[in-house]
Amino acid sequence: MNDPTCLCKTEISPGKKRFAAVFSNLVQPPILDIPVLLLINMAADGGAGYAVSASVSLLFATVLPIAVVLYFSKKTGNDDGDIVRREDRIFPLAVAGLIYLAGSVVLIAADAPDVTVAMMVSCLVCTAAVIPITMHWKISLHAMGIMCAAVALTWTFGPVGLLSLSVYPVAMWCRYVLGKHTPMQMAGGTALGAALTSAVFFLVA
Repeated sequence: MNDPTCLCKTEISPGKKRFAAVFSNLVQPPILDIPVLLLINMAADGGAGYAVSASVSLLFATVLPIAVVLYFSKKTGNDDGDIVRREDRIFPLAVAGLIYLAGSVVLIAADAPDVTVAMMVSCLVCTAAVIPITMHWKISLHAMGIMCAAVALTWTFGPVGLLSLSVYPVAMWCRYVLGKHTPMQMAGGTALGAALTSAVFFLVA
C-alpha cells in the first residue's frame, strides 16, 4: 500500500528512548484494556455478577492476548514485547481473533453486561479488520486500541471518558520516535478503531 509518510529517522536520547519503549508497552491494547474492563464492568454491574464478568473479560481480552504477544515477540526475535515485522503479525492476530471470539461467546452465555460484551466484540471486529490490512500495510494497533478504549469509556461514562485520550498524543509520539509506525499508519489505526468500536457499541450496547 502506498504510504507517502515515512518512519522517524531522528535519533533521540537514551532516556527518551527508554521512556518511549516503556510507555509504548503500557498502552498496547491488551494492557490498556485492563483498567477499561474493570471500570466498565464496575459501572454496569457492581453486584455479584461483577466478579464473573470482570474475570472472564480480563482473561480473554488481556491475559491470553498478552501471552500471545509475548510468545510471538520472542519467537520472531524481538525482546521488547513487540512484533515489529508486519509479516510476523498475521498469525498472532489470527490467534488473538479466535481468543476474542471465544471470549464473546462465553460472555454472552454468562449473561454479562452489554458494555462488556460490546468491548469484547469490538476487540474481535477490530482484529478481524486489521488482518487483511496488515497483509499489505502495518496499520497501528496501538492507535486502534486507544480509540477502542476511549469509545468504550465514553459510551459508559459520558464525556469524562474522553479523558482517556490524554494518552493518545504521547503514545503516538512514542510509536513514531521508536520507528514503529508512520504518521499515516497511526492515523489509519485511529480512524478504524474509532469507527468500528462506535459501530459495535451502537449495535450491541
